[in-house]
Amino acid sequence: MSYDQFEPIPRRRQRRRLRSGLRREVLETIAHGFLALSLAVNVLVLVFFFWMWSGTSSSASPPQTPLVVVTAWTPTPVRTPTPLLTATPAPTPTPHVPRIGIIAGHWQNDSGAICAETGLQEVDITLAVSRKVVERLRRAGYDVDLLAEFDPRLNGYQADALVSVHVDSCVTFEGATGFKVARAATSVIPDAEDRLVACLYDAYERATGLPRHPGSITYNMTGYHAFYRIHPQTPAAIIELGFLYHDREMLVNEQDRLARGLVEGITCFLDGS
Repeated sequence: MSYDQFEPIPRRRQRRRLRSGLRREVLETIAHGFLALSLAVNVLVLVFFFWMWSGTSSSASPPQTPLVVVTAWTPTPVRTPTPLLTATPAPTPTPHVPRIGIIAGHWQNDSGAICAETGLQEVDITLAVSRKVVERLRRAGYDVDLLAEFDPRLNGYQADALVSVHVDSCVTFEGATGFKVARAATSVIPDAEDRLVACLYDAYERATGLPRHPGSITYNMTGYHAFYRIHPQTPAAIIELGFLYHDREMLVNEQDRLARGLVEGITCFLDGS
């Protein structure tokens, strides 16, 4: 290889090349600047044009009323509170007040049995004792009717118990003393009426001390007219308080004892004891 190929370039030529390179760079810079300036001017012109155009068009058109959307005001419904459910107390049942009928034997009809020697009449005893029985029962809170022998109220009479009060005849033979109780011979409620009879027997015997005299019960007692006039479901009994002759002293002077025995017998039946 020949070394003359790498002969260094003279200095003058080097300076000439440097100056020409500098001029080219300056020209390129100026050209780039001119292009940038032209682009900026064009952008400004476009912006100005659009600004002028928008202003002209807005002045030419009538003023626009701003759209106002009006909505109806609906009040928020007030929520009614649901009442709390409370238990309704059950009505207090009305307590049953037992009704009792007391028939004063022969009252407002006739005298009943009579003692000729003394003039003592059965009705005098039955009415006096019946009134005491009614008074005691009412004080105890019972609903009580004092009934006559053939009282119109007896037709279909309904009660928790009915007792007809009588006194036995004024016979003088030995052993004609004591009391007796009976019910209807053809009762439709024999169990209830047997219990009423038993209560009267026990209570009256304790109160008076008189003996029982069931052997002298007659059809006039078991077929007593009131038994077949009252309501068939009304428990009923008839009692002969004693004999007018031999038991006269107690029948006349100890009527409170007689009344107490009847009241205790009736309440025994009503209480179920």
